[in-house]
Amino acid sequence: MSKTINYTKVFIISFFCIFLFQIFFNTKDFNLLYILSKAVLGAVAIVFFFGYLIKLSFYNKFPPHSGFLVLLFVCLLTLSTVSSNVVFGQPIIYGITSQLKLNAIFYYFIALSFFIFLKPEIKELEKVFIYLGIITLVIYTLVNLFINPASVWTKESDIVIHDSKGYRFRLKDVFIVIYLFYVFRNFLAGKQRLIMGSLVILILLYLIIYQEQRAEFLSIVIILTWRLITKTSVVVKVIFIGIVSTILILLALFPGNFLNMINSVDTSSLETRSTTFGIAYKYISSGFTNALFGAGNLNALWKGGFSSLYGDNFFLSDIGWAGVIFEFGIIGAVLCFITYIKVLKDVEKTNKIYNSVLLYAFADYILVRLVLSFLAPHIPYFIGVYTSILAISVYLRFYKPKELHVELEN
Repeated sequence: MSKTINYTKVFIISFFCIFLFQIFFNTKDFNLLYILSKAVLGAVAIVFFFGYLIKLSFYNKFPPHSGFLVLLFVCLLTLSTVSSNVVFGQPIIYGITSQLKLNAIFYYFIALSFFIFLKPEIKELEKVFIYLGIITLVIYTLVNLFINPASVWTKESDIVIHDSKGYRFRLKDVFIVIYLFYVFRNFLAGKQRLIMGSLVILILLYLIIYQEQRAEFLSIVIILTWRLITKTSVVVKVIFIGIVSTILILLALFPGNFLNMINSVDTSSLETRSTTFGIAYKYISSGFTNALFGAGNLNALWKGGFSSLYGDNFFLSDIGWAGVIFEFGIIGAVLCFITYIKVLKDVEKTNKIYNSVLLYAFADYILVRLVLSFLAPHIPYFIGVYTSILAISVYLRFYKPKELHVELEN
């Protein structure tokens, strides 16, 4: 017997997920929300971790994956802190504080405790991500339509960028992409195909017109295409081949328009990536030890950080795994890659019980980020997204009331 959805619970979880999924994690434009997301929530999450340690001492029971997450945190923090001290002479305290982003690893413990306390049903969690996806999409569209980014731009802004394309909003789209795959999975399952197909097209149009993240969009299209080819009937595959063929014919008939789109690519971003990759590659390739342990990260409060050494166009997060290896070494990169796989496998394992569209969407989102990681890795820079997804998966499999599992199996 299905239970009634508790919309108060849905609202509370939705609000909390905004922080768990790091929407304001690097957004200094909203200073209070930035502090709450990056410093306060991370500190509280660490407190919850120590709470679990105390619980372990009494009950000898710890949540699944805890050992790996602690190992990940300790290794990444140690590698970066020690390497930056050895390579650049940065004091240890500055090395530690430069890695506040790693505190998000402990979101797992606060998220898991939160879900265990509220005991949401899978349908309530689905509602959370449906609403977050729709509301985010609507707000972002309205912002792009009615607010001139040039009027709110400042040099320090994280949500408005200024480059050769002009002034643009750069907004976190994690809920939009998860919602896209939620809708797409419903389409594949034959649920309201006309509506779901239309929503997929509308969301993709939003991503093309407003997000303008070429690499991310390509990664999304790759996963969408793969799922479409492997999970659909012959009729849908034929329709898909027809659409692709039409696009190719149009490109052949109107090559000038296609070339104009290619020529409009922002070369400044390519130059930034090229500069950063050149510096990183030179260090990594200069010795096996350098590649194994990395060079760490520099705190901007210590002598101006990397910008004082390499200029303002040095961004490790823009060069994919090369940036991760430069910062954390091969050891750290391997651990980060294992994290992607570990979260993905756990979600798939939980979905064998639930067969939930939301869990399928989580898996697809992780795959998109894994494909995109070769250009712009999400782990370790936004690892809280993955530890929060992992917490949802673990909660559903290990801490959800057992009668639901029985009901599903029957």
